[in-house]
Amino acid sequence: MKGIKLICLFVIFLNCYFSTSDVLGREDLTAEQLVLLMKASSEQYRTISSKINGTGYQKPTNFKFTQQIISRWTREKEFIKIIEGSNLDTATGKITSSLKTTNTDTFSISGEWSKRLREVAGSPTKKGSISSTYETKASLPCYTLYTAMWGGYSLDLINPDEAEVSYDEKDGLYILFAKITPDNPKGPKIRLYIDPSKGYIPVKQEPMTYQDVRFGITECKDFHQHGDGLWIPYEYSSISDPQATYSVSYKVEDVVVNESIEDSLLDFEFPEGTIVSDERIGSKYKATKAAGQTVTSVPTEPNSKIQLPQPATDEKLRSIAGKASELAAAGAAEKQALKIEVFPRYVYVKPDKTQYSLTIKKYSNTKPQLLDYTFASDKMELTSVDNKISEKQQLIVNIQRKQEDKGFQKAVLSLRFADEKIDVIFVSLPLENI
Repeated sequence: MKGIKLICLFVIFLNCYFSTSDVLGREDLTAEQLVLLMKASSEQYRTISSKINGTGYQKPTNFKFTQQIISRWTREKEFIKIIEGSNLDTATGKITSSLKTTNTDTFSISGEWSKRLREVAGSPTKKGSISSTYETKASLPCYTLYTAMWGGYSLDLINPDEAEVSYDEKDGLYILFAKITPDNPKGPKIRLYIDPSKGYIPVKQEPMTYQDVRFGITECKDFHQHGDGLWIPYEYSSISDPQATYSVSYKVEDVVVNESIEDSLLDFEFPEGTIVSDERIGSKYKATKAAGQTVTSVPTEPNSKIQLPQPATDEKLRSIAGKASELAAAGAAEKQALKIEVFPRYVYVKPDKTQYSLTIKKYSNTKPQLLDYTFASDKMELTSVDNKISEKQQLIVNIQRKQEDKGFQKAVLSLRFADEKIDVIFVSLPLENI
C-alpha cells in the first residue's frame, strides 16, 4: 500500500512537471525560421557607438597586449580607432616584461572603399592606405559590437535548406550549423548558438572549415537592454583556434544605441606627411595640406597599373589625387541611380507593438513613387498603411499578429514601385519562447 502511494505521488509529480513545461515550453523552429528571426532582430540596430577595452595574449611567445577601442558603427559606414599597447619592444623585436605603446590604427570603412592610418610609436612616418572594403573588414573581426553579435559574415549567405538545427535544453539555445559559402564545396561553415531570450542573437559563433574543424570562437556575455529593449553584450571574447593560441577579451566601457552619428565622426583626414598607398589609382604618395584640405604631393612609387605623368603644378597634382574619388563617386551614382532602398527589409514584430516605420529612399534627385502593395499572411493582419514617402521618406505600417496562434508567424508586404518590386518580411517570434 505504501509503495502504491509513492508511485501515485511520483505520477502526480510527473504530470505537474510536464504540464508546467508545456506552458513554459518552446517551439521547434526550422532553420529558415531561425534565419528570418535573426535577420529581423539584427535590423533593429541602426547605429552603435562604443568605447571598449580589450586584453589579449598569444601563445607560446607570451606576447601580451591591451587595446583601447573607439568604434562608431552605422549601416553605411564605420569608424574604428584602436590604441594598442604590448610587451613587444619594436626596436629590438623582443618580448619585454612591461607594456609599451606600440601603435594606433584608425579606420574608416564605407561600402565602396576603406581607409587606414597606422601610427607606430617612435616612428616619425605615418602610413596610410585606401583599399577594398572586404580586405579591411576581414582583418577587423570584433572591434564593433555589431560584429561581435552578428559576425563578419552575411546572414544572406546561409542556405536554410542545407542547415541543421538542434536545441540545447540545458542552456536554452538553438544551435544552427550551416555553410556560409553555399556554392563552394570547400568553403567555410559556421555553428551559431542562438538565444531566443536575447532577441535571437547568436551569443556564440564557431567558424569551421569544410571538414568541420573549428578554427575560432566568438562569445558574448553579460547582456543589458538598451533603447527599445535591444540587447547589448558588455563582455565578449574572441579566440583564434581551439588551442587558444591568440585570445582577446573585451569589456564595454560605454555604449549608445540607435542615436544619430554625424558623418564627420565616421571619417578622418590623413595627417600631413602620411605616406599613402592608394590601390584605386595604383600609386603611393605623400599627403600634404592646401587650404585646409588633404591633397597629395609627387607620387613616390607609381606602380605598373597606371602611368602617372610628371606633375607640373600643385593644381595638377590635386587633380590626379582626386581622380579616383571622382570616378568612384560617379560609378556609385550611376549604379544607384534607379536603386530604391527600403529599410528594414526584415521586421521583428513584437507582441506589444503594432506600428512599424519603413524608410524608403532613392539614390537620385527624384522621390520613389509607390504604385501599389500586396500583403500575404495567414497569421498576421495588415490594418493600415500610411504613405509618408514624399514628406518624410517613410511608410507607416500597422501589423497585428493573431493572438490565437502562439507559434512563429510570417508575413510578406510586397511594395511595387515604377522600376522594381521589393518584399518586406515581417516575422514574429513564438510566444512560447518569450
